[in-house]
Amino acid sequence: MLVALQKVKQQLPNLRYLFVGKYEEQEKKRLDALTSTLGLSDAVHFTGYIPDSELPSYYNAADMYVMPSKKEGFGITFIEAMYYGLPVLGGKSDGSADALMNGMLGVLVGP
Repeated sequence: MLVALQKVKQQLPNLRYLFVGKYEEQEKKRLDALTSTLGLSDAVHFTGYIPDSELPSYYNAADMYVMPSKKEGFGITFIEAMYYGLPVLGGKSDGSADALMNGMLGVLVGP
């Protein structure tokens, strides 16, 4: 995802990408290093856990919801994002395809 983001940012220099939710410290360190290597430190932000009561403000601030996962169970967050009127992009190899009705409700890509 971050490699793709690097290419998109060339066309959209003001692009910002939020990783919202819990994470493991080891994975965060790996992603921080990759973000730095790709020159995306100014564009990528990790929020950590966000209480449900604050999620609407994040959805309302977004232009798009992107989660090209390889192992999402169903993808309730896609449903939430669509509720807030966001276009969505998900992986076609997992439960995301079910949530997005095999691409009828959003774009499916190979994660």
